[in-house]
Amino acid sequence: MKTMLLLGVTVVVVVMCMSSGGCATPGLTARERNDVIMRGFQYDMEQTNDDIDDILLLRPIGHLTTWDLQ
Repeated sequence: MKTMLLLGVTVVVVVMCMSSGGCATPGLTARERNDVIMRGFQYDMEQTNDDIDDILLLRPIGHLTTWDLQ
């Protein structure tokens, strides 16, 4: 009897964990958080491309980035 009760509680907890809202934080929904992560990833990739172009001398050296920063 005790084993069945423990199994039932375990199943309920697992189902609740699997059906939770995901990685939503109190301030952001899951979609907004994903947008923030992707915006940061895109900025990092643009800076990486800028560094590679600078190393390979594919464009003149400048002190400012060519990307539109806001």
